[in-house]
Order: sequence, then C-alpha cells, then structure tokens
Amino acid sequence: MSKKRLKASKYLAVFVGCESDSLNTLLTKQKNGSLVPYLNEEELDTLWEEIYGLFKAKVHIVFISQDQESSKRDVTKEYKDVWDFVEGVIFLAQQTIQAQPPHIPPCLAQNVKILHMFLCSPLIAPSVQASSANLCLEWHKKELPSVGLRENVLKYLLKTALNGTAKTNVHRLCEFHNGLDNKELNKGIRELIIQAAASTKFLFNIKGQNFLTSKIIADNSLVEETYQMLKEMACSGKKKHAAIYGKIFREVWLLGAQDTKQLIENCVQDIVEHVFLLPRSGMEMNKIGQLMVCFLYQFNCAKSPQIKKTFSQLSCPEVWKNLHSDNSVYRCNATDVFFHMYPLQRPDVITRPETQIYLDMQHEIIKKLLLDECPIIRCLAIRGVCKVIATWWFSIEPETRYGWMKIIIEDLTYDASSPEVRCCIYRSLKHLLTNRHSTKYLETVMPSLREQFADVSDKVRKAYIELLIKIKTTEETKHWNIVPLEQILVHLETEGPVLGVLLVRLVFDTFINKKKPVTEMVRRIKLTIVKNRDAVFNFFKYIKPIMGFSDAAKVIDVFLDNIQEYVKTAISSNRANEENISTASVMTTRQQNKRKRSALVENEKIVSENDLTKEKDNDSKDVSKNNLSLDNPLITQTLISIVGLLLKNYSEELENHPKEQKIIHDKCVVYFPRWFTFFKDSDIFKSLLFTMGFLPRKSTSRMIMIHSYYMSQVKKLPVDADESTYLLYVSALCSWGMGGQILELVMGWFNDAFRARSLNSTFTEQKQKRIKIQDAVQPKPLLGIKLLSAIFINPANHIKVMKNNYSEVFDLWNYLDRIKGLVEQRLKVGPLHDPLLTDEFIRECFLMYMKLTAILKTPEESERAQFDSSATYLELVDWAKSVLYPEVPEEIPENETGVASNFTESSSSDQTSSLVISILSDLLVMGQNMIDVGQAGPNFIFTLGRFTLTLLKKGSGLVFLIPSMCILRAVVEYCKLYYGKKDEHKMFTMMAYLIYKRCLITMSQTKYRTEVASRYIKLANTLAVLSSTAEDGEIEVRISVG
Repeated sequence: MSKKRLKASKYLAVFVGCESDSLNTLLTKQKNGSLVPYLNEEELDTLWEEIYGLFKAKVHIVFISQDQESSKRDVTKEYKDVWDFVEGVIFLAQQTIQAQPPHIPPCLAQNVKILHMFLCSPLIAPSVQASSANLCLEWHKKELPSVGLRENVLKYLLKTALNGTAKTNVHRLCEFHNGLDNKELNKGIRELIIQAAASTKFLFNIKGQNFLTSKIIADNSLVEETYQMLKEMACSGKKKHAAIYGKIFREVWLLGAQDTKQLIENCVQDIVEHVFLLPRSGMEMNKIGQLMVCFLYQFNCAKSPQIKKTFSQLSCPEVWKNLHSDNSVYRCNATDVFFHMYPLQRPDVITRPETQIYLDMQHEIIKKLLLDECPIIRCLAIRGVCKVIATWWFSIEPETRYGWMKIIIEDLTYDASSPEVRCCIYRSLKHLLTNRHSTKYLETVMPSLREQFADVSDKVRKAYIELLIKIKTTEETKHWNIVPLEQILVHLETEGPVLGVLLVRLVFDTFINKKKPVTEMVRRIKLTIVKNRDAVFNFFKYIKPIMGFSDAAKVIDVFLDNIQEYVKTAISSNRANEENISTASVMTTRQQNKRKRSALVENEKIVSENDLTKEKDNDSKDVSKNNLSLDNPLITQTLISIVGLLLKNYSEELENHPKEQKIIHDKCVVYFPRWFTFFKDSDIFKSLLFTMGFLPRKSTSRMIMIHSYYMSQVKKLPVDADESTYLLYVSALCSWGMGGQILELVMGWFNDAFRARSLNSTFTEQKQKRIKIQDAVQPKPLLGIKLLSAIFINPANHIKVMKNNYSEVFDLWNYLDRIKGLVEQRLKVGPLHDPLLTDEFIRECFLMYMKLTAILKTPEESERAQFDSSATYLELVDWAKSVLYPEVPEEIPENETGVASNFTESSSSDQTSSLVISILSDLLVMGQNMIDVGQAGPNFIFTLGRFTLTLLKKGSGLVFLIPSMCILRAVVEYCKLYYGKKDEHKMFTMMAYLIYKRCLITMSQTKYRTEVASRYIKLANTLAVLSSTAEDGEIEVRISVG
C-alpha cells in the first residue's frame, strides 16, 4: 500500500468502533483509504452530522478540564486520542472540500467553525493548530459558506509570521489578508500589527510592507502608533528602517482617506520642524537626523504630483527659513536637507519661466553656501554641488556649473581655515565620475589642481590620492595626465605607510603588469631607480596589501636571476681580461736577450695600454650611472635590497608555500656566496648583508662561515657606529637564533667595565656548540648598550630573543642590578676617571636596567616564579628616594648643552647633579610607560605620584616638569580606562589634580631666569586646560597632553 493510502487509513481508523452505528456503516464503504468519493450527498450529510456530535464531545473534554495549572501541562501527550480524532476530522474535511463536484454539508461548516476556534486557544496542540489553519485558509480561498471568526485566522497567521523564520509565513498571511474587508481591528490584532510594524520580517518584505500599509489605512489610529515607534527606533535603527517607514507612510497618504492624510501630514510636519534643530558637530548629521532625512526623502522622490505638492508646502518654507538662519547649526542642517531635496518645488509655481526663476534662486543660495563663514557648511555645499552636477547635468546651465566650480577650484582649494574643506573637495569630486558627461568635465578640471597634490595636510593628500585611484578605474581619464608619474614618485619617496600604500596602489600597474613581459617590468624598475631610488624602495616596502604572494615570488625570482646573470658575466669577463693581460706580458728569455731594447719599449706600451684601459673603465663607470645595466651600482644595490624587503614582508606566506620557499631559498644559497665575494668592499655589500639577514637559519647555515662573519663584524663596530649598521647585524643574528651570543658578548664587555670598580662577577663565557666567539680586542660597554637597544626596541628581535633566550635576558637583568652600586660610588667619589665608566655609560646602563625591569615577563611554560615588574620598579623608587633624592640640587645646574649631555665642560658638582637629574627623569618616564602598558596598580600609581610631587617641590623641580606631565597624562588615562565613576576614580583624579597643581606652581615660580625656564616649559602650549567641577564632592580633572 502506498504512503498516501497508509496515511489515509490511519486518519479513518480513529472513527472505527465509535458509538454511532450510522457512522460505522458509512465507514464500511471506504476503499483504498478514501471515503468521501464513495458517498452520495445524503450519506455525506449524515456523515458530518455524526462527526459533529462526536467532535463536540471530544473537544468538550479538553476545554472543560482546564484549570489554573493547565498552562504547565503537556496537552500534546495528555489528549493524544483527541488530537488524533481532530486530525481525522481535518482529513475528511479536506477530502470533502476537494471533491468534484463539491458538496458542502451544513454540519461541515459547523465543524470548520470549531477549527477556527482552535486557532486562538492555548489548550490546542501546535500541530493541530497548524493543520486547522491550513484547512481554514483553503476554506476561505474557495469562498465557501462563511463561518465567521476570520479574525482568529488572521491572529494565528500574524503570530506565526512574527515567531517563525520562514518568509512563506508572511506571504501566506498577505494572501489571506487580501480577501478580507478592511475594517477596524480588535485590540489583540492591533497589538500584533504594531509588533509587525517593528519587525524586520515585515519591513524587509514587500508583501509585508503592503500588509502594514493596508492595515494602517483600515485603522488610522495606527498612524500615531507607528510614528511613535519610528521616533523610538531613531536612536538605534538604521537608515533602511527609516526609508521603509517613509515609503509606508507615503503609500498610506496616497491611498488613505482625508483624515488619514491629515495624520500623515502632521507627522511629516513634526519631523520637518525638528530636523533643523538637531545638534551636530561634524560633516554628518547625528543618527536621528540622518534617519529623519531618509524618511523625508521618500516623500520628496515620489512621482505623484499630489504628494510632491503637499510635501513642498510642508517643507520648503522651513528649509528657506533655516538656510538664512543666524545659527550655524540650523544652517548646517538646512544645507544638508536642501541638497537631499534638490530641486525644491513650489506648489504655486506652474509655468516654465516661474520654475526657472525658482531654480535660479536655489542656484544663488548654493553660491552663498559655498562661501559661508562656517567650514562645515562649505563642506556640505561642496559635496552637494558635485552630486547635483552629476545627477542634473542636463538641467543645469553651463554658466551655473562654471560659477560653482570656479569658487571651488580658485577659492576653496586654498581654504586655509580648515583642511577639512580642502579634503572635502577631492572626496566630493568622486561623485562626478558617476556620470559620463561630468567625468569628461572632471578631466578638464583636474589638471588645474595639480599643485594641490602637495598639500600640507595628510588628510587632503590622502583624499587627492583616493580620487586619482577612483579616476584610474575609468577608461576615459588617465591619472598621469592629472599628476605626472615623476611627481607621484617624489611623494612616494617621503610619505608614510598609510599614504604610501595608496600611492603604490595608484602606480602599481605602471611597474608590475601581468599583460606585459617580465623584461619590461625590470626595465621600468631600473629606469625609475636611476631617477628616484628611494621611491622604488618605498614602492616595494608598501606593496604587500596590493601584490599577492605569487606575484611577489615571481618578482624575487626574476631579480635574483638578473643579478646572478650579471655577476656570472662580470666574473667571466674579468677572468678573460686577466688571461689576455698575462698572455701579452709573457716573453721568452731568448726574445729578451735579443731585443732588450725593443722589449723595454713593448713593456712601456703595454703599461700605457693598461692605464688607458683603467681610464676607459672609470669613464664607463661614470657613464653607467645613466644607463640601465647592472654595472650601475645604484641599480644593483637597490634590486638586492628589494629582494630583502620582499623576503621580510612575505615571510609568513613563504612558510605556507613550501614549494616556492624551497625554490627561492635554494637560489639564495647558491647565489649569495658568489655575490658575497664579488661585491665585497663595495657599496652594494651592505645591501647584500641586509638581504641575507631575512633568510632562515637553516638556509644560511649552508653558507660557510656567514654566521661567524656577522658576529665578527658586530665586535669590530666602533662605539659611534651608525644605528642602521648595528641594527642590520643584530636583526640578522636574532632572526638566526643567535641573540644569546650577543647577550654573552655584551655581558663580557660590561664585566670588563665594572672590573675597574670591583663590581664585576665571576662571569664566564659559555661555550657555543658551533661558533666560538673570540674575545674582543677592547671592551665597548657603550656599544653593548646600543646592541641591547637594537634587540629590545625592535619588535621582531624582542620577540625572538625573549622566546629563545629568556634565561640569558633574566641573567643580564640580574647582572645589571650592580649599576646601583656603581651610581652610589659615583655620587660618593665624584667623576670616575675611567674611559669605560663615563657618566653617559652610567646613565644609559641604568636606563637599560629599568627597560629590562619593565619588559621581563616570565613565560607561561616556565617553572620560574613569576617576575613582578611593578614591585621591582617600586623597590627602585625606594632606592632613588634614599640615594638620589638627597643629591637633587636646589638650583638648576648651569649647563648650556642641556641635561642629556655628558657635562664634560661643567664643574664636578654640576656633573653629579646633572647625572642625578637625568637618572630620576628616566625613572619617571619609565614609570609612565609602565602605567601605559598596564603594569601598574593603585599602590604603584600612588607611590609614583607622591615621589613625583616630592621632586617637583625641590628648588630645581622645573627640570622634572615634562616627565611629571607625562605621568599625569598616564594617570588620567588609566582612571578613565579602569575605574570610570567608581570611588577609586575620585582618589586617582585627586592625585592627578595634585600633580597638575604642583606643575602649575612650579612653572609660575619667578626665581628661574627666563632663558633657563624656557628650556623646560616648551610644552606649556600643548597642555590642555584644567577643568575642575565640584559635583557631589568629586573633583574631576580633564587633562590632555599634546
């Protein structure tokens, strides 16, 4: 038996064995699970009379047994036999309705009426309600005899649509609703419709919108309810919501009665009156204003003349009034609304000449807005003009367009009052690209703005570049006709990362284009290197967001092969020249004896030829700077550096692509040793060292002695070595996991320096497994400080060393603790007459000790006890109170070169005082840094704050002004972040208030000479105004340090 027959038999089985003999007799006529087709009309009437009696009795059991606890009972299981009977009734009813020709017994309508009642009862099983709803919908769809209670179906469908997720629930509701007469709704349905008006299931569905429209028309009291909902939604809703409500209200106005129209007009009038009064602080309205404008726009864009006329009557007078307001905020809002509604229409203007006059009035007001004294209004006007020109190109006279653009180009591009105005010009000109005619117009306008590409404001230059990128997407306009490539490269040479990436995006296709051969890419890059090497370097420095990994791997591969081919050719050529020279100079003994004189002449000739050859080579080198061969060292040096940059920037991608990684690394391992020898003692060699530093250790280990070479170069560096030089070596060694050897070398130098004051330790160099580090000829402790800075200031080096060499770093910190003893000796005996223990070294070493204190953090997997940086720092503060504070002078030391120098020309007391001031200033700044990075608690801040106040109260407290203000800023930011309005916030703001008050007192003291005070109060103009307000005993301090 088929599934359909089995299902039918199941439903009919519920009637078998009932008390009605007539029903049992009729059931015997079923065939194949079907009964209705085999009954005549009289038998069908009898069938439904019998079922109706049984149906009422079954239903009575459910409703009569309800009590106060009925809501807690599981009605689905408790009355399963009843629900099975109801399902059987619904099945027979569907067969009866679908029979051809249809015959509807009177009792069937009574049964269907009971099913209508099921839809609103909480005692009915959900599955039964769903089946009942389907039957009721089919009953009404076929327009069978009315049984009333249509509201029950509507209410059930509304609940289902609101609680369900399928769109079909809304569609089913709308299909049923279309057959209903619009009339006033009962309270339950009204509440559900109000919920539907707030539901995105209805708002974002066209049929749902139509349903809401018809219901609001049927009951105009819903207008006020929906409008109230719109106002509540304004704080959290989206523009799309407001636009949909506007559309619904517009349709209600078009289709509703006169009293409904009046209610809609009242709502629109209320919005129009208030939208101009909303506060604003920038280019855009606040969120409420934006939603209100979206709502009003639906009326303004309507095609119906009637609604346009009514909307103009409501809005235009308010727009004109606020455009001429003295209040700049009202004018801003009016300008925003004006350009959204452009062109304004007047209901009393009918003829074409009158319309043109009214348009001319609007065009004149636009000119005034472009020249308004408020910069925000000028910005809004610029944006509005560009949108108007692009949208209404054919409706605006060329003279009008020219007048507007003349003001923008000749006046506003030089607006010095606000960079936002200049920035807005280039952001707004993008709108002209939406129209083919205005795009051509923009092409004629932009060359006159070429000079503005060098605007002093980063925001303006960014907007200009983004405009050029947008123009680049159009086929008609070429960006290089606006700003030449040479000018773009000049900016790429100096711009930072943000603008640099945009400039690379702009000119990327100029250099790297898949449609052109690789040789053309190389030629263009070489040509640009000759013209502007730094620009090409930055091009590849900022290229990662634009160029994918596959293209980067291809560029690396091409550059490596080009340089290798050049090196190979150059080596072969050098060997050939050497062989020719040696062959020409070889003479047999016999020839020398016979023709000594001629041999002498020949030798002189050869020597002269060699000299000429050298001169020609020198000339060719000079000429090579202007050609594109790799004989030009500038080109070769830059290409090698570019390879290093790409290896660095795409290191993660290389790890994820082992095939490409192996190809590139294998080439580097083969090529670099030969280059190492070939380029040695040339300017190119440093670039090669830079690039080799970005290869992983497993690759560089295959290049003999490269690690030891880098280490030996570190040891040979002079104390005054350039930062880029020692950073190059340190970064390479750290990336190869050799940071521990640098730490060992530095500790050896420190040990030699401390030995002079008997502060050295029994430190011994650890034996390395692969590379033996020989002792340096002379210890360089100051250079050691620089090497440590190169490790811990560079994020990549810091992470690798802390991960691989934490124990060595901790030992270094522990070793540097002896700097406190050295400082104490220095204060006791005066300057130390040792070239290794200068005041500069003491200060830098103490600073490094504090830096290590701040950055030391025990790894999670380590068995060590957790290192407490805050507690260690506070111990250092306590030591400073007892040792350094007594040495702080009452007068600022006389020193023209400033505190940061070594004070070699000053007296011994001045040198000591300056050293103390330097160390204490560094201590305060380090405390501020620890607060910023979250390593501070209440005790930390109070201790540091009290110590700061103590230093400021000294006679020379002015020298601590700048670090004190840094601490003040950090404390205030900390309070805002961690405490808000809690009690702790009161205490911390009180501490901030005391520090700030003491800073003001220190700055206002008259005992300092002007030239001395001006050295330390150079940040006075960047300090924010202190705002103290008494509120419930709380002193709130708002401070901002520039």
